[in-house]
Amino acid sequence: MSSHPNLITLLAKDEISVVTVLNCISSASKLKVSDSILKFIDNLLTEGGLYEHTEDIREEGNEVRIGIKLLKNHVDLLVSQFTMRLKSNHEDDSKKNHLASKELSILCHVTLLVSNEEFDFKKSTDTLATLCNLLIPFLDFGRKFNERTQLDVLGILRSILPDIGRDSAVPHLQTFSRLLGPNKSNSGTKLLEIRQGIIGCIGAIAQNSSKNNSALQSVVNALENLNASNPKHVDEWDFDRLLPVLNGLGSSGNSQYSWYSLSNQLDASASGLHTLMPIIYCCFHFLHDPDGILSRGAAKAISELVSFAATERVTNSSWQRLVETSVMACIRMGIKTHNSSVRKSFVFLLSKVAINFMDVKSPCFCSDLCVLIREDEPELDFFLNINHVQIHRRSRALGRLRKLLAGFSSHDDCVISTHSLTNYLLPLALHPIYECEKKEEEPYAMEAIATIGVIAKLLPWGKYQNVLWTALMQIPRHGSQERFMFAMISNIIDSFHFNIDAPYLKRHEVDNIEKLDEIDKERYYIWKQLDKKIIPTVERYLMKETVDRHGVKNQSLRSPVALALTKLFMKLPHHIFELKFPPLLIAICQALKNRDSDERDIARKTICHVAVTVDIKYLSDILRELALSLTEGYKLHVRIATLHSILISLSKSYQPPGNKVDCTPSFDCCVPSMMDMIQQDLFGTASDMKEVESTKKRLVKEAGGAKSLDSLEIISRMILFNPSTVDHMQNLSSVHALVEPFLARLNDPEVSSTVIGRVREALSRIIIGISQNSSVSPDEMLPFVYSTLSPYISQRSDFSDYYDVTDDSEEEDAKDLEVSRTISSRKSIKSSKEDKKSAVKVFNWAPSQLKIAKDNKDAYHTKMREKLDQRKVQDGANAPKLTGSSRYGSLKSKGNDLNSPATSCAISFGLGLLHSYLKKKNSECSVSMTDPLVKVLYIFVKNSKDNNAVLLSLKCLQVLLRLDLPSVPKYRGHLAECILKIISKMSCNTQNEMVQSSFKILTLLLSNDNTIEFHGAHTVDVPNPASHTASTDGTILNRSQMQVLISILQSALTDAEHHNSTFGVIRAVTSRRYMSPEYYDLMDKILQMTVQSQKPTMRQQASKIFMQYLVEYPMGKKRLENHLKQVVLNIKYEYEDGRISALELLNAIINKLPLPLLEEYTQLIFLPLVLQLVNDDSKTCRERAGECITLLLSRLSTQVLQSLHEYAERWSDSRSDKKLQRTSVQLFGLFVEARSDFMKKNGRIEKLLSVISRGLYDEIGDVDQTDVLIAEHNWEMVYYCLQTIEKIGSNTQSVLWKDIDLWVMIIRCLAHSHPWVQLIASRSIYSHFSSCKVEHFENIQNNAASMLIRIPGSLFEIARNLCFELNSEDHRQSDEIIEMAIKNLSWVIKIMDKHPNLCYKSKDMLDVSGEVDDEDENNDDNPNDHAKNPVTWLMTRLSNIAKKPGSVRREAIFKCFAAFATFCDAEIIGNHLELMMEPLQRVINETEAREESMAFTNKFTNNANQSEISVELPSEVLNLLEEKCGTELFIKTLAKIKSKAREKREERKHRIAVEAVQDPEAAAKRKLAKHQKEKNRKKRRIEERKISRGVLTKKPRHIVN
Repeated sequence: MSSHPNLITLLAKDEISVVTVLNCISSASKLKVSDSILKFIDNLLTEGGLYEHTEDIREEGNEVRIGIKLLKNHVDLLVSQFTMRLKSNHEDDSKKNHLASKELSILCHVTLLVSNEEFDFKKSTDTLATLCNLLIPFLDFGRKFNERTQLDVLGILRSILPDIGRDSAVPHLQTFSRLLGPNKSNSGTKLLEIRQGIIGCIGAIAQNSSKNNSALQSVVNALENLNASNPKHVDEWDFDRLLPVLNGLGSSGNSQYSWYSLSNQLDASASGLHTLMPIIYCCFHFLHDPDGILSRGAAKAISELVSFAATERVTNSSWQRLVETSVMACIRMGIKTHNSSVRKSFVFLLSKVAINFMDVKSPCFCSDLCVLIREDEPELDFFLNINHVQIHRRSRALGRLRKLLAGFSSHDDCVISTHSLTNYLLPLALHPIYECEKKEEEPYAMEAIATIGVIAKLLPWGKYQNVLWTALMQIPRHGSQERFMFAMISNIIDSFHFNIDAPYLKRHEVDNIEKLDEIDKERYYIWKQLDKKIIPTVERYLMKETVDRHGVKNQSLRSPVALALTKLFMKLPHHIFELKFPPLLIAICQALKNRDSDERDIARKTICHVAVTVDIKYLSDILRELALSLTEGYKLHVRIATLHSILISLSKSYQPPGNKVDCTPSFDCCVPSMMDMIQQDLFGTASDMKEVESTKKRLVKEAGGAKSLDSLEIISRMILFNPSTVDHMQNLSSVHALVEPFLARLNDPEVSSTVIGRVREALSRIIIGISQNSSVSPDEMLPFVYSTLSPYISQRSDFSDYYDVTDDSEEEDAKDLEVSRTISSRKSIKSSKEDKKSAVKVFNWAPSQLKIAKDNKDAYHTKMREKLDQRKVQDGANAPKLTGSSRYGSLKSKGNDLNSPATSCAISFGLGLLHSYLKKKNSECSVSMTDPLVKVLYIFVKNSKDNNAVLLSLKCLQVLLRLDLPSVPKYRGHLAECILKIISKMSCNTQNEMVQSSFKILTLLLSNDNTIEFHGAHTVDVPNPASHTASTDGTILNRSQMQVLISILQSALTDAEHHNSTFGVIRAVTSRRYMSPEYYDLMDKILQMTVQSQKPTMRQQASKIFMQYLVEYPMGKKRLENHLKQVVLNIKYEYEDGRISALELLNAIINKLPLPLLEEYTQLIFLPLVLQLVNDDSKTCRERAGECITLLLSRLSTQVLQSLHEYAERWSDSRSDKKLQRTSVQLFGLFVEARSDFMKKNGRIEKLLSVISRGLYDEIGDVDQTDVLIAEHNWEMVYYCLQTIEKIGSNTQSVLWKDIDLWVMIIRCLAHSHPWVQLIASRSIYSHFSSCKVEHFENIQNNAASMLIRIPGSLFEIARNLCFELNSEDHRQSDEIIEMAIKNLSWVIKIMDKHPNLCYKSKDMLDVSGEVDDEDENNDDNPNDHAKNPVTWLMTRLSNIAKKPGSVRREAIFKCFAAFATFCDAEIIGNHLELMMEPLQRVINETEAREESMAFTNKFTNNANQSEISVELPSEVLNLLEEKCGTELFIKTLAKIKSKAREKREERKHRIAVEAVQDPEAAAKRKLAKHQKEKNRKKRRIEERKISRGVLTKKPRHIVN
């Protein structure tokens, strides 16, 4: 009926129906019912749609409409029904959202109806208050209404708030205050029009309570200024009205808008202080503003509020309550914001609260966080570094926090409360995990993850569960950060620190939970949450469903989840771990079957982490599951690759136990199972699959490489090396289990060469592993090696002259070989019966045996049985063929032949093992164990034909010969004879490793031989006369052998690659002072090699040998002079490396020669060195020549030195020859450096300064002083003059201060075009500044010593030339020049500020000629401006330089500004703050705009912004300037700079628009140029993308035949 206007009159006749409909508005109404009721009310308001809501409520007859009358009569009922409905929570949220807009519309119209003055009925205050209570919730941040609706609601509320009474209006102040503040971690209401509407509502409340509360009106006035909009720009702040209020809030005095003045107008009670809430929330809103002006000012204002509240809380506790309820709540929400710049302000405020309320025990004030604040050390302050612009500073802050928290075992011991940990520190640590996206930010994220783990360890169960559950729920929302998320979850689970180990955890005891005490109940509750909630949730994320490129769905393993579950299971009781670990292990092994190699890699890494995480005793379970899961095909390769990865991971943490263990280690028990896998890979099906030439094997990347061999090396490194101990379960030790399978294959009579090669490679890797095994001891290793090698010697009958035992009978193989550990020397290896009692068995295993025997008898029977098995005829195809000449060849063991391939392989294994051990631990070997090995090694050197065995024997002898062994003298002569034969046989090929080893043996034999002395042209043997053959009386080399050796060494010197061993023998011969014609010829060749050899090490060794020969050998004057002449002649060698070597040799000769001899040959050495110093093209050679001259001058006497100084004086007087003058200046510098005491006498320094001054004037004196671009030609004379001045200044500073003309030249050299001259001139100026102090210039007198006072205008000249250095192009800049220029300017600006008259040549004139740059934006160098401030001129000059393009130039200026902010007074910085901030802000804006525009391009080009300056340096400089001059001045200046930039931008746009109308042709050209630039940019980007993809050539468009 209400939908038609004529039917509404029927409703007016009987209003019971209207009342009934209105009564249907309730919380229990259905959606359709509520919708119909709202339509009914809307029809009454609009007369069935006949009128609009905005039209007059009266009809044409000035009568109120019928529908309006009906609602007027029942408005109280309507409002009460809506109140009941909105207060209830029974309806579904979806229904609320569906009807919210309609309800809001009805309430707004009803409110307008009630508040309308034409509404002819008595207004009810309660009704208006109720309507207000209904409308205000629609303004909450959670209600998503459009802006127009919010403005309508605010307008309605503003109209009715004055009429609802003070008691009803004031409680809404808190609600409106929060609407001005941030919304949780977001900025809140941003639109200025809405904010002004909220302030209007607060003003309406102030009007309602104006009689009793006048302070609220002051707050409203402040709010209106804080939220004023710019009259010229839409939706922009009016900084002219805003900044005064904001700066007043940040001031500490009693200014108009300070907290002090506002608080004086308030009531001292808590309700009175709540009047300040709108301003407080408004300031917190400003912290979220991206503009640095508002955020900085707001932070300063809130900081001042905290300081003021901390002061006032002593007399009024309401201030403390205000900070606790309002400020801390906003800070707690602001810490969670994702904007790092906004978060920085909240972190600063948090530290401010902690400092000001440090004596308050309440955890809400975070006074416990004071331990993280270091005001004395800003580098260690957590709050200053956690939001630092440099990422590594943030990482270090989190690292220090983690180390601090890691020192506490529980939350009861921690000095930081749980409240602070969960509400402040934990959110700060969580931000990097969600925000880090770049690769360089990964260390920061990983440090945050580690910190979260430490924090979780200190939380009680409730907080811990909340953190873990929240992290699990955040996984679907942050898919891009999944890696960091699961790493964080793994760390949190790893921090599980709750004890739940109790017998009641079994399921059948759950019913008895009521009988448990409180501790057991808590444990059971924790276990229930883990079992029912946390563990199932984590297990759901174990596998991830992926789709490959073919659209096939696969299950991939999440490695962090598996690792997290493993760590969690380890925290549980043992029986629960054993119940839940096997299914997890099966899931990981199933993932190894995936055909996607990337997924297999993930699973392999996961099982490696699991193997490292769990106890080593579970390694057998992992290996067993691998063996059962991966059994065929490509899975065999995956299995061995997985085993290899597991071993690599374990090797990083597992170390073999000591030798004294009661039982076999768990890892050693797994060696047989690992050897089964390795044997199958090396000799089984997997090996055959690798040899098959097929393309399929390339698809299995695990098949590549030598993973089995790598695994053998790792196993050898990790086992317990204790071969004398046998595991009774396996009947052999881990060493035997590792080596026996390979040696058993060598004992096979039918072994092939391929198998021998594989066995050889496997044994070599075992040697490498055992050499790195930390459990190896000499008591186990040496007997093991001896017992391995001796059977191969004892089985040979031709060794009977070395051994007393023979191998005529097979019973001899069964005898144990014994070595006494107490007897130092013995004649035979076989012990007598008396010695057997004190002997210790060391041979429990022989390589010829297949198994370990328990005793001698068992070993004998085993040997016989194996030999019978070899002779037994087999049926079928395996039966041996007994025909032909080789019918018995298959029955003979190849092990009896010393030089057979199989035997050589086994011998090489033993020798390699011995060599690797001796090379590392030769000092631990005892004489009784190493002495018998000398004889064995000698036998192999003499009789073995295997080069590898001989080489290893020689290497072992190199170690043993260094030890004092009893048997070494006996075999020294035989060894020397054998080695000479080997060298002769190898034709002296030094590239052969055996020859090198032979040379090293000879070096040791010659060095350790105490029985021989060489004299004259022949050798003299002390014990016996010289003989042509080596004998056994101690003589190792006779005269003929020495001649042969010298001839061999001469031919060996031609090899430049392998020369160390050759020079070792030569040094040994030289140390014996052997003299012969051949030896002197060898020394001549050595001297020749000092310059002609192409290898630096060879030249150095040749120089050392020749120096030793020259100093120690007796020689005549003629021979010595010839040698010195040749050395001096060598410094003119053709190539640079040879000259350097010759100069180094000459330096050593000058240092070592006796002084009389040196002075005798001074003329021979000095003049060639001077020529080389001047004429050499190489800088290094010139430096070496200078060092030689300096050393020569330092050693000579005064008389000889005077003669050399006269040379330099005569050369300096030669004005016609510039080179001689330059040479003299260089020599004078060396004289000053070497003999300053000599130069200080007889006025030599003053004469030298006059020479230098004359030389500088000749070069640059005729150049106009205003011409700063001095020509670059003839820079060398200027450079060496300045270098000499610098040397003089380091010794006699006072002499330089007197020479004014010289300082004028030095100042001019600052503007020289050559960088070397600039640098040394800057150093000289800085040296002068360092000797002066600013305080010394307070009383300036005419006779002052400083050149700044004695040379008028010199300070300005220095500053101008330094600016010229900084204004150079990027390719001409250098770090040293920039650093020195900044140091000098930092000192100059202080003097300019205190004594500006030093910049003037006269009292009223500033010389600025030649300074104006055409490209400078401001013409600040006006010669007619006599009142110009020098500091302002310098700042303007530097600011203009920074505006020019060039990253290096800008970076130099910014560093200069940072130095000014650090060392200058605040007054200087404040007066010129705008000049410094303008280029800084410009670079920041340009960088941000460039990063936004290049965001897509950076995906394809890694170095797009490489040449541009980063935003970090300007931001740091701005922070320094703010700290120096204060926030108030800083934000005023920043607002002024931004305002100017905006005006310039608008002016430029206006000029372009005017140009389009006035000059269309120029506008068209501008557009064409812009389009062409854009085309070139796109083309360049395309080329860069092609290059990034590897496309280096253009694709031809067509091919012409």
